[in-house]
This record gives sequence, structure tokens and C-alpha cells, in this order.
Amino acid sequence: MTALAITTQNPLLAFFIAFASHFLLDMIPHGDEHLGDHISEGKARTFFYIKLGIFDLAFVLAEFVFFVLFFPTENYFVLGAAFFGAVLPDILQGLSFFFDHSLLIKYTHWHNRAHAFFKKQISFRYGAMVQIVTFFAAHIIFIKVISVS
Repeated sequence: MTALAITTQNPLLAFFIAFASHFLLDMIPHGDEHLGDHISEGKARTFFYIKLGIFDLAFVLAEFVFFVLFFPTENYFVLGAAFFGAVLPDILQGLSFFFDHSLLIKYTHWHNRAHAFFKKQISFRYGAMVQIVTFFAAHIIFIKVISVS
């Protein structure tokens, strides 16, 4: 879906397509529904989520840099908007762990419904495999789209 977003050449449209695609992909069970549940409440749990958020953002930034370096495009702003739209749902989810704001709480419930759409949970090991296959399939499509554009 991020590949589709890039083809629009419209940063706002690219952002919203990528944002929506995040929820569509979250509907596919991917085994991280209970990530961090093994850690009791408190500083250890907070630190765990901070590390997870830093890893997630670093991964997305590295992925963005990879595409900038190896697949030049005419409009990096569209590419950046698409990447930001794709990761923003998880940023908002992460903020809800630290800020007790009513909009973030409502958003978290809505985001969690996407994760539970099929009401099917799988182990983290199988979920990791699903994510790896989805990641590479999406990137093959993404690379083909960027190469054509």
C-alpha cells in the first residue's frame, strides 16, 4: 500500500493511503498482540515499550534511507509522507502508554480492534514469519513501483 501511496505523487494522499494501509495490515494476525505482557507494570514495562518504540522508529528510518539511497525518486517528500503515514499509527499507540489523554485512549481501542479483526491469535514465532513474508512481498512490489515511476 505504501507503494500505491508513492505513485500518487501527492504527499497528503500518500500519507493517508499509507496510514490506512497500516490498519489493513494490522488486521493480519502477526503475533505481537501480547508483546510486553510478561513484564509487570512499572518502570520495567515503560522501559520495554520505549526500547520497542526506538527500535520501530530506527527500523523505519533505516528503511527510508535505504530507499533514498538505492531507489532515487523525484519526490522524496511524497516518500517521506508515505513512510510517516505508515508508522504514525504505532507512534500514536506508543504515546497512549505514556499519556492518559481521552483521544489517545479512544484511538488505542480503535487500533486494537484492527489487531483483533479476525479474532485469531498466533504465536510470536509464527507472527514473525508472517511479518517477514509480508515485509519482503511488500518491498518487492514497492521496488517495482518505484522503478516504474
